[in-house]
Amino acid sequence: MDNRITLHETHAQSKLTQDQLNAMVELHARFLCGRLGGRRALLQSVDISGLSFAGKDMRQVDFSGCSMLDMDLSGANFQEARLYACDLTGSDLSDCNFVRVDLRGSRIEFANLKGANLNKADLRVGGIAKDGQ
Repeated sequence: MDNRITLHETHAQSKLTQDQLNAMVELHARFLCGRLGGRRALLQSVDISGLSFAGKDMRQVDFSGCSMLDMDLSGANFQEARLYACDLTGSDLSDCNFVRVDLRGSRIEFANLKGANLNKADLRVGGIAKDGQ
């Protein structure tokens, strides 16, 4: 049983499956290439814990407030993405590109950061207000 306290445990979040995530990644890839039918990915306050973005191009995606625990993000490109107040506890972030990424208020405990590029990443304190508090 996992007794970790998560950053978003009191906030109900919708949960995505790996198939749903893969479809979103494909649409985002089309957007980045300027292809017809592409759409910028927008995942705010969604639980995608345990899923994988390994090696994917996730530039400029907004993941604000997402639960991203125990994910395989190895080798992914998050350049200029927004991971504001995300919980990345226990995730594999090895060899990720986090250049100019907004990581304010994110929790990155027990994560593998070997080879990750955090050049100009914003790691300041931050958080999401809930119920006006």
